[in-house]
Amino acid sequence: MKKLVSLFATIMALVAVACGGDDVDKPAPKPGPVEPSEPSAPFVVDITATTRGSVTFSVTPSDPTVDYLCVVYEKEEVDSYRKDEYFVDDIFAKLELVAQKEGKLLGEYLPSVMLYGDTEGNKATGLQMDTEHYVVVFGVEYTIDGYVASTELVKKEFKTLDVVMSDATFDVST
Repeated sequence: MKKLVSLFATIMALVAVACGGDDVDKPAPKPGPVEPSEPSAPFVVDITATTRGSVTFSVTPSDPTVDYLCVVYEKEEVDSYRKDEYFVDDIFAKLELVAQKEGKLLGEYLPSVMLYGDTEGNKATGLQMDTEHYVVVFGVEYTIDGYVASTELVKKEFKTLDVVMSDATFDVST
């Protein structure tokens, strides 16, 4: 079974001040409407290492009290879903099957795989080499309709390494 996990975005505001030589006596411009700032991403995913078959990463939520899931899937599969919500529904369906195999209900199983707070050293193994993947992260909450995504999906793209061939020669003698 492939595991999935993440994206990462930080909002920066830059202020540019222009100075003109002979324009000292010009009045200051009138302030215009204030543009609303974009909300920050709910999670920051940092890829710390990749190999031919694994990835190691950390996750930092903007709200340290939110429960979340993180999974790693091939990029092509994630991108095949028309909407993120369809992907989330599929993840919950797969988790429900895993729970059933362990003789549990989803509500009993899910807390054992959810994360919260900052996590480091998360590792997904068994990945296809030389392939683009996503670490996908999203908040999870329980509602009257069951478990649902409580945040947008954050997708952090990475590529597993390929085998590098070398021109090595060997002399074998007996």
